[in-house]
Amino acid sequence: EIKKCAMRVLYSEYRVSVEFFHSVTDGYGGLEFLKALLCEYLRLTEGIDCRNSELVLPYDIEFDEECERTEAVDSYSEYAGSERIPFDNNVSYLPGKNISGYKLDEIMSVFNVEDLLKTARNYEVSITTLLASVMLRSIMELQIEQNKEKKRYKPVQIMVPVDLRKIFPSRTLRNFSLYALPCIKKEDLERPFEEFTKHIEMQLKAQFDKHHLEKMITTSVSLQKNKIMKVVPLFIKEFAVKIGFNLIGSHNSALTLTNMGEMKFPEPMKPYIRHVGTHVSKRALSPYNCGMASFGGKFYLCLSRGSSKADLEPFFFGNLVKLGCIPQIFVNNEEVDVKRLI
Repeated sequence: EIKKCAMRVLYSEYRVSVEFFHSVTDGYGGLEFLKALLCEYLRLTEGIDCRNSELVLPYDIEFDEECERTEAVDSYSEYAGSERIPFDNNVSYLPGKNISGYKLDEIMSVFNVEDLLKTARNYEVSITTLLASVMLRSIMELQIEQNKEKKRYKPVQIMVPVDLRKIFPSRTLRNFSLYALPCIKKEDLERPFEEFTKHIEMQLKAQFDKHHLEKMITTSVSLQKNKIMKVVPLFIKEFAVKIGFNLIGSHNSALTLTNMGEMKFPEPMKPYIRHVGTHVSKRALSPYNCGMASFGGKFYLCLSRGSSKADLEPFFFGNLVKLGCIPQIFVNNEEVDVKRLI
């Protein structure tokens, strides 16, 4: 039953992880669950009670009508409008291929937040925009390197999720997120990096616009409420979703670049936390995905890789080092000199 469950808790001597399938919740809901879990663990083991902290949601209460209206509400349906938007059907270059049966590699890079902030401010963009720009540029450089004789190159598009609670008022713990799909072409590499980051920033701002996101919500909800889909047997729906994802979803972006932002914990809990991380499983076709979070003045960027070949890392970390952002790197928990990767 646990293997088939859409969530699980994993732990070792000094580490605890929670995993969620997106149908259950998103990063926000996952983090709230983790904080409540840590709160109860420390209460039982150390006698530290953080249950009254505003940073931990009450978890020892009965599920009532108020919870039904707030934490359990389907906010997608709540904010759906009347205008729809077509699904993105761009075909992006994919950096490498998954190796069947290969154990997932974890490349954790640790930066000083101030170093990233200083660099981002130099270009007058956010850390997310800076890293999205570096990632897009790096994937395009990888494509050029691996296809030197080709005269035509695919665009590179990545998925950058957004927590919709920051735009549409909601307290739901269910999944309530969407994404932007910034895209570049080979000729965009000719732009100076400052202009390049502004190009990415404009795309993110346009796609994170409230009206644009409302149309994306409406499109998703309209499929969910389709009368024909409601009477179709579940196994046919599952087959159709899988086919749709393989035809569109798995090809339209090279990887996901998700930033959880600063993880905040109650003060009594902080001494027990050494580091944090956001890990995103590999994709169906592309071996890479990327999760980010910050805590205690450190910024943690984790690349998940489903291949033994480190194709993307030399370009990505090399470009960051050129910008003056030099990370401490751990590959499967073992520290590696960044020079070995670039």
